[in-house]
Amino acid sequence: MPGLSVIVNADVIDIGTDTPHNSDKFLVDSNVWYWMTYTRSNLGSSSRAPRPYQTTTYPNYVKSALSVNAEIFKCGLSLSEIGNRIESNEHDIFRKSSSQDLTMKEFRHNHVTERANVVGEIELAWLQIEQYASRSLEVFVTDVAIGNSLNLIKSTQLDVYDLLMADAMLQSGITSIITDDSDFVTVRGIKVFTANRTAISEARRQNKLLIR
Repeated sequence: MPGLSVIVNADVIDIGTDTPHNSDKFLVDSNVWYWMTYTRSNLGSSSRAPRPYQTTTYPNYVKSALSVNAEIFKCGLSLSEIGNRIESNEHDIFRKSSSQDLTMKEFRHNHVTERANVVGEIELAWLQIEQYASRSLEVFVTDVAIGNSLNLIKSTQLDVYDLLMADAMLQSGITSIITDDSDFVTVRGIKVFTANRTAISEARRQNKLLIR
């Protein structure tokens, strides 16, 4: 099976060797927040379970950034992605523990206690995010933002969900993102702080790995 072929346009920084600076302004991506704030991510489907580095390297780097008073930003778009992932994982956990092969809709509507648990996990995750990140990257879904995003999809390999976030980064000047998503390395004009080995090795091969 062929490996992932990634065209690297961003500057890529390996957070396994980088030290955050006081002047840094980081947007933290949804996948990092999910691993940092939701403790049951390894209890669902084995295919969804995080790898060890994802639950250690990223939290350590974010906390290191906070310790030197770097600015950490959240994005409201992350709520929908994190909430969806939490609900999907809680659905997996319930199906495994109960041996019930029910749909997501059945899980959501027919099991009041489990629904309350999902809501509680989402609220707890977002509360923690607000404690880590005092500032927000504002996203306005205007016609201009949609036009920018439709142009951006032509020159990157971002999924549609991440287009608005990437455009907001470029428009705001907050162009450093902590993420495990290798799609972001295809965006020109940003810095991707990552522990993703594919992103790092491809950046090194294409002379886009930045040592600060």
